[in-house]
Amino acid sequence: SNYNREVGADRLHSGYQFFEVLRSGDPAARKVMDAFVDDLSLVMVDISNLCNPDAFLIGGGISDTRGVWAEALERRGRGGGGGGGEWSRMPPWEMTRPCWAPLNLGLNG
Repeated sequence: SNYNREVGADRLHSGYQFFEVLRSGDPAARKVMDAFVDDLSLVMVDISNLCNPDAFLIGGGISDTRGVWAEALERRGRGGGGGGGEWSRMPPWEMTRPCWAPLNLGLNG
């Protein structure tokens, strides 16, 4: 995992463990989460420029953790919190803001 590479050890074996460490205030976990939000925001910009979607549907297990990262993503979408100005290339945030859909489709989904 990115966290294990960051700390140079094989400490975590699941996403659940990562979010426990993140909630405990671990600075390496915060760095990994910030990088995730940066990467997700850039992907959203690229998809917006290619496909002009009405919304982004973010589902599955990651949507269950949105309380940890969604606010930072929204800040980037509204032009704050870093992102290097990439969001300026995206259609207005309200037109493409994420929709949360906690789905559990199982292995055959």
